[in-house]
Amino acid sequence: YQRFLAGDLTLTNIMVTGGVAALDYDGDAADGADVLNAYAEANGVVSGSVDGLDDMFAFDPSGTFALDPLNVEVGQGSGHAWTAGWTFCAQRGLFTTVTSVEDVDRTLDVSLSPNPSSGASVLDLPAQGVYNVQIFSNMGSLVAERTAQAGRVHMPQMVAGTYVVVISNNEGTATRKWVVQ
Repeated sequence: YQRFLAGDLTLTNIMVTGGVAALDYDGDAADGADVLNAYAEANGVVSGSVDGLDDMFAFDPSGTFALDPLNVEVGQGSGHAWTAGWTFCAQRGLFTTVTSVEDVDRTLDVSLSPNPSSGASVLDLPAQGVYNVQIFSNMGSLVAERTAQAGRVHMPQMVAGTYVVVISNNEGTATRKWVVQ
């Protein structure tokens, strides 16, 4: 619990599964389990212990990151996102409400055709500049990248699939979906 408060243990280290008391990584009763259990009881959150499940956190050799997942069970359909009500989560700013999103109006005017294609497509770039062209798979992996000059750019031959093409320079960014059949 103290490591969580200090920021060493974050929700990126925590997996919500199992059924043990949250943040009870050292077996010390003073590390927040009573607060979490009281909240769970008051709000109808049901948790059950799983036999043989280790609720102790092990840390990496530097002592910086928890290696074990946090196991918390919230009954399906309970309607409680109960971590959002934890005081220490609010203090750490772990949950925030987005109040606005700034529009990005620096979009490049590019075209990709034909789309869908049989693998041979052309990217038309604005008249001036040097561009970074990145092609990502539908799984988010970068599969190709190149620098291109303004004008017509022949796209590389790709296996059939759906790709995301990101074109950028210091003037802006454009994103296009590219389907190769």
